[in-house]
Amino acid sequence: MTHMLGDGHRLSVSDGWIKWQTPDSWEQASSPGFYADQSVVPAPWNWRLPHIANMNWTLTDYTRDDGALAYVPGRHRENRPPELGEALPRAVPVEAPKGSLVMFLGGLWHGAYRKKPRDCG
Repeated sequence: MTHMLGDGHRLSVSDGWIKWQTPDSWEQASSPGFYADQSVVPAPWNWRLPHIANMNWTLTDYTRDDGALAYVPGRHRENRPPELGEALPRAVPVEAPKGSLVMFLGGLWHGAYRKKPRDCG
């Protein structure tokens, strides 16, 4: 975090996400939609002076089919949040083994792919 935010950073939120085996009927191709955590700061942002960074500790293997985190490369330099539907066509999955630590700046457009149901038979 110091590398991204400097010496004056602090932990402000700690939470967890659980994705169920069967996606909810309301989910689209991405769930949740794409956003930037830096949205708490009015746009336009200066990506060279970030206010927020994010860490994801993967407790399971991250794959696209299992609903991995997704991001749009380089979009933190847009200095704004994504418009509805703008991010998904350009998104790439973060595929990583369990135990990985994924870190990124708060201005990066990110979301998650929908988890594909598994054959239970």
